[in-house]
Amino acid sequence: MNKKFDQLLHKYFLDNISELEFKELENLLENNADLRQRYLDYTMMDAGLRSHSQEGMNIVNIQKKRSNPFLWFAAAAAMLICLPAFFFFNSANTIAVIQSSEYAGWESSQATLEGSELHAGTLNLTTGVATLAFNSGADLTLEAPAKIELISAMEVKLISGNMSMYVRESAQGFRVNTPNGYAIDHGTRFSVSISEDKKSADFKVLEGEISLHHELGEVKHLSDAQASQMNASTLADLQDSDLEGFLKNEANSHILSSIGHETSIVFNNQQSRLNQNFLMVKKNKKGDVNRRAFFAFQVDELDLSNIARISLSLNSIPTSLGEVGTMPAESTFHLYGIKDGEDEQWQRTGFLKWADAPKIKKALPLASFKISRANLRTTVRLDSPELLNFIKSNQSSEVGFILACSTLGGTLVHGFASSLNTEASGPRLELIME
Repeated sequence: MNKKFDQLLHKYFLDNISELEFKELENLLENNADLRQRYLDYTMMDAGLRSHSQEGMNIVNIQKKRSNPFLWFAAAAAMLICLPAFFFFNSANTIAVIQSSEYAGWESSQATLEGSELHAGTLNLTTGVATLAFNSGADLTLEAPAKIELISAMEVKLISGNMSMYVRESAQGFRVNTPNGYAIDHGTRFSVSISEDKKSADFKVLEGEISLHHELGEVKHLSDAQASQMNASTLADLQDSDLEGFLKNEANSHILSSIGHETSIVFNNQQSRLNQNFLMVKKNKKGDVNRRAFFAFQVDELDLSNIARISLSLNSIPTSLGEVGTMPAESTFHLYGIKDGEDEQWQRTGFLKWADAPKIKKALPLASFKISRANLRTTVRLDSPELLNFIKSNQSSEVGFILACSTLGGTLVHGFASSLNTEASGPRLELIME
């Protein structure tokens, strides 16, 4: 009998128990005080392991997806004599656990290893994809970049980005707060996306039902394959039958590549220190191995005065030159615009010497950004007003740029993909016309 009980309890903690087996476990607990005590012992052990687990252990919370009030009632008598231990193990008020982490990078004061317990607070996912398993039985998958606030096991706020929810029966009533109201789940799979300006939220139901509650009092119910946008004034229906997203085709957009118009320079003019697969930058105390990068885009066929928006993309990737440990935690980079005229005639083929390259002091500062030494493989997107004005005012057949680093470092050489790189694409400039 004890062996059977152990097997059933093991299945229960792994959430792998059938309905028939679950009823059998209930009966055993109802009729045997010793087994109720053993159930409590298992509970305490489970809580203790979860409390001390930080290295990816998949410890299952006792408030399982197949939660049933009877199991707690059955163990009540035993719990009365173990309340101090119970509150010790649950004093941290765990809300969720990081169930899976796919190249996830976080900004958070909490531990964010796979398997880590999460408490109330804000989490900022900067890279990758991560799934959080809530104690209530809801699973939340975040796609970077995204920012959320954990409020309780039954409530979360999506501040920015995209997330998908799978809410089991035990977590019906789960609440998702957004800028202009909230959604209540009624047992379903759905997704939420916050707009870039953080003024609206799109809701899409894959299956099941949710209710949307606008802060002005409007309520709307969504079921299978329905979608709606919650903006500042109302709840608006969205036509997206395939639920593939809400990307809007830009009828008048142009994406330009820097192919053939890019190079790097090194202060001591040792060509062997450069690699054509990278746009290389570095700032060193000695200065003899300092590097800068240059790239340009052909724009002779475009009316630049009609540009409404721009986005310049750079892919940062490790060069394998130098040591990360010799660098500060973050390095700052600067983008400069090469003015029309003689500086635009820099050498495109062969080896460009430092003295012959365009000078920063003659260029226009356009944007700055930081890259963490712990995340050298990342994409940078720049869209500053200075960058837009620089491109709109261009009078020649190309727009050219200088990329430099202002952070003094040790041996590390920073790299951005050139158009010859096989791992990532080179510089890309997207222009959206009016």
